[in-house]
Amino acid sequence: MVRIYVEGGGDHNPSLAHDVRQGFQSFFVKSGIKMKPRVIASGSRIKAYEDYCIAVKSGLPAMLLVDSEAPVFERFVQGTHHDWKPWEQLQSRKDQAGVQCDPWEKVGSDADCHLMVQMMETWFLADVDAMKAYFKGGFKANMFPNDDENIEEISKTRTEAILKASTAETKKEGYIKGRDSFIILSQVDPKKVRARSKWADRFLRLLTEKTEQTFLR
Repeated sequence: MVRIYVEGGGDHNPSLAHDVRQGFQSFFVKSGIKMKPRVIASGSRIKAYEDYCIAVKSGLPAMLLVDSEAPVFERFVQGTHHDWKPWEQLQSRKDQAGVQCDPWEKVGSDADCHLMVQMMETWFLADVDAMKAYFKGGFKANMFPNDDENIEEISKTRTEAILKASTAETKKEGYIKGRDSFIILSQVDPKKVRARSKWADRFLRLLTEKTEQTFLR
């Protein structure tokens, strides 16, 4: 069984970790993935990386899924999905002082490293109908980006602002990550997400490929 080590869920929070697993599993089922992977909610991004490294070095079929935190440079998105360079993207990101944000060595292949560009909530911007259905009355759909806008170029700060502004007047009184994020993930349409996010499409394509290959071994 393929293991996916995911950023999110909060360290030592069983309830939230359960929500992470359920959210992603529902998303995978709706994506048509037949060989269900095992989702491990690692909490922090560094813990997800460390857990993934342990799995790979133990010979287990594993994938890493973390936020990109920033736009992806086009030089890392060339050729087929197998040719993309997510590890180099992660290694290239630096803070204002020029210090590497993710000082991670490449472990495993580029095909096993996946990015939510620029964060998981970016995927929600692809399906305004699911958001409207979840938040119901008071939801401001006009706050969402137009259909022709590249959602992967929208910054984390702006994505958070869109979610806050569009949901502030609903009965839920705003978007709360721990409460809402993984329920919404289970409800968004993967087809819409894939159409607006090429990195989400890559992830689901290579996940399908890896789960099927692992099953046949």
